[in-house]
Amino acid sequence: MKLFLSFTFLLILFQTNPFYAQETITLDASATMDPNTHLMQGFLHGGSADLDSVKVAKLTPQFWRIGAYWVAGSGYHETKRFNPKITVNVNDLYMIVNEIPSQTLSQPWVGDWFGWDSLLTAIAHNSIDNDEPVDYWDLWGEPDNFWTGTYSDWIEMYRRSDSILSEIIPTSKIIGPEFGFGACDFSVVAIMNFLDSLYLVDAAVDGVSWHEFCQPEDAFLHVQQVRDSLAVRPWLGDLEIMIPEYAGPSNHIIPGWNVGWLYYFEKSDLDWVSHGCWDESNGIISWSDCQFGLNGLFMKDNFTTQPNYWVHRAYAELDSVRLLASTSHAKTVALASKNDEFEEIKILTGRYDNPNLGSHNAPANVVINLTNYPYCSDCTMPYTVQRIPSNDVPHSIPLNSPITTFSGFVTFTGNSATIPLNSFVDGDAYIVYVNPSENSILSMNEQLDNFKIFPNPTNDQLTIVLPTNLPTEFRIYNLMGELIKEFTIETSTQINLNDLASGVYIIQKTNQPLAIQKFVKE
Repeated sequence: MKLFLSFTFLLILFQTNPFYAQETITLDASATMDPNTHLMQGFLHGGSADLDSVKVAKLTPQFWRIGAYWVAGSGYHETKRFNPKITVNVNDLYMIVNEIPSQTLSQPWVGDWFGWDSLLTAIAHNSIDNDEPVDYWDLWGEPDNFWTGTYSDWIEMYRRSDSILSEIIPTSKIIGPEFGFGACDFSVVAIMNFLDSLYLVDAAVDGVSWHEFCQPEDAFLHVQQVRDSLAVRPWLGDLEIMIPEYAGPSNHIIPGWNVGWLYYFEKSDLDWVSHGCWDESNGIISWSDCQFGLNGLFMKDNFTTQPNYWVHRAYAELDSVRLLASTSHAKTVALASKNDEFEEIKILTGRYDNPNLGSHNAPANVVINLTNYPYCSDCTMPYTVQRIPSNDVPHSIPLNSPITTFSGFVTFTGNSATIPLNSFVDGDAYIVYVNPSENSILSMNEQLDNFKIFPNPTNDQLTIVLPTNLPTEFRIYNLMGELIKEFTIETSTQINLNDLASGVYIIQKTNQPLAIQKFVKE
């Protein structure tokens, strides 16, 4: 029996370093997530007016926080074209109108509550009159860093804002307190004191919000603390929980860290999140990815993709039926899905430890255990692995597409199989496709010397279309990895399949192990 494997890739993929830590991710294909779990795809400012529309649309953004238009270069309609839920920061707009250069100088409580009230009234009426619905109203970001008034002033701002918005837009939703907790000093007590203080003045928020800049796994614990505290305060109602900014300045564009954030946000069952934005550099010039490059997904030109783009792109392309994942190491995590129509499983996995861009802690030998595989038993299935590498330099770098590192077969014993990802670099991410469907693999057309086949499914004839009229060798394998047929063609042609039994087959260019496609013989 001849197996469809590239020995070069096998040596890379299966070479185990005995000195590396051994870590395991377990995926049970029969254990699915709550279908109501939100896709944690949200952004902050980001220069939406100048972004590449096609590339951003493929991210299917769910949430977008705007407000600082003079920083972001974007307004309501520039952002709404991607169809996310919109959050508007009111203090950002107050600063624009009053030409206030920094948030610590924004002080409406010093003789200008009338100005604050008038602006909020105008914004609310504008939302109605121009059919520009705002999903959430964010009054003031990071008061623990930027509020210079008294605690009573702060509560008064929420009280009067709640009164104004409730009168004009009864369905409006205000969020708060949006503490920054930048020193990793999360305090559920401070959040609850805020909510209790509002209740005492007959005011309220509709969503509890704060920022997460430290460790992704801690976010899960913080959310649990808030939920436990809300459970003993039923008079506050059923509040949404949201993170309007996440990921710290040094690691917000590291692929593995972003997989970690997405994993723990889904595990927390949050209502929505928005990625943080910070300063970046390409080693020569610097820029703010609040204004350019969508929070570090693109370079400054708003078009060239960074590694972080491919994490969020792969995340957006997970299928609707999501699988539960468990891990032996809190900082090695995975998100996964299955598609029953195409009998495909996708896995997005990442490692995060060192928080500094360009630096890496020790690699690990990671094994993905896939159990209760639903599509066959005691069989061999094709799979492909793509790597999203983390930077080896302390500045931003482009990545035009994920790097395909392996394409071959995985053998299921019963309904279980193991997929090794050895020498997994700290900060990297991988995408694993088991039985990939056509056009599923990211940037496949750019990575393969492509060829086309049709019809699919087929009965007796399979047409192969070559990009060039050069002699090309092909092999056809069954799903057990057995070589069924080999042949050479010089131009696009039809191949007779009368001698093949009905079933699923793999066709591969003999000398190009990544140039493969799947077809069905009826």
